[in-house]
Amino acid sequence: MTNPAARLSIAFSTPAGNQSFEQALAVAHAAEAAGFASVAFGDRPHDPGLDGWTLATAVAARTERIRLWHTTLNLPYRYPAVLAKEAATLDRLSGGRLDLCLGAGGEGNRPLYDSIGVPLGAPGERLTDLEDGIAILRGLWVHERFSYAGRAYRVEDAPGTKPAQLAIPIWIGARLPRSLRMTGRIADGYIKNGGWGSVEELAEMNRRVDAAAERAGRDPGALRHILNGSGYLARDRADAEAIRAQAAAAPPGAGGARPAGGLVGTAEEVLELIRAYRAAGVDMFTVRFLGPDPLAQIARWGSEIVPAVAAL
Repeated sequence: MTNPAARLSIAFSTPAGNQSFEQALAVAHAAEAAGFASVAFGDRPHDPGLDGWTLATAVAARTERIRLWHTTLNLPYRYPAVLAKEAATLDRLSGGRLDLCLGAGGEGNRPLYDSIGVPLGAPGERLTDLEDGIAILRGLWVHERFSYAGRAYRVEDAPGTKPAQLAIPIWIGARLPRSLRMTGRIADGYIKNGGWGSVEELAEMNRRVDAAAERAGRDPGALRHILNGSGYLARDRADAEAIRAQAAAAPPGAGGARPAGGLVGTAEEVLELIRAYRAAGVDMFTVRFLGPDPLAQIARWGSEIVPAVAAL
């Protein structure tokens, strides 16, 4: 079975509290011109800065081709029936360019949910709720009226809203065994929670997702396998080492996270990494650019990396 064609995506992020529409639009325009497949927005309502959903909607109105998604939309922040209407609306406004990347909410971020009064159930409950939420989303996108009763979410004869796409793709952020099984069973794509990982780790997780898809009677080759990390196309190896050292010395970000590994190096090194992860089942790479000039990086990737990835 063959995985979908490889894609490159840009995850737009700036320091908390310093995000602007102008920055997001400049990145999206540059990425669209460079041939990137999509642009992703952060969605952490408890952080300072602009709201990722609203920002994506504004960018959608000023772009034509590039797809839009979020890393990730954690369901505890939003009722599925409300999200269904929001997603269908954005999909229609963008001409069918939305991908929906969902998560159950991380236990390590519980204090952040508490800080804004958002209830966060136990891990097992959240996975059950995520599966119920996805059933509600899909039901409301297909039916004129839809009813569903889950553990925490329910709709009763609720009016649906159809998106522009026949079905908005739903990806799930997952890492642990139960969430990997659920992803293979019901999702259209898989993104590894926790950011970058080794080739061997990704290969094993992708195998688990694909095995679950096969057990459910699905074609695992139709699922996206997404990897999220840093990106930097270096002038030479010395430049690559300098940017890696700079990233390693950066202060922790939200939740104590440090910059993830990723596609960092010369063009030859970046393409070698892409081929290795591609062989492990990854077919979409989303990058947050390191260095002082992300727009210059986007242009260089458009000329040196994007065409090579498209040929994989």
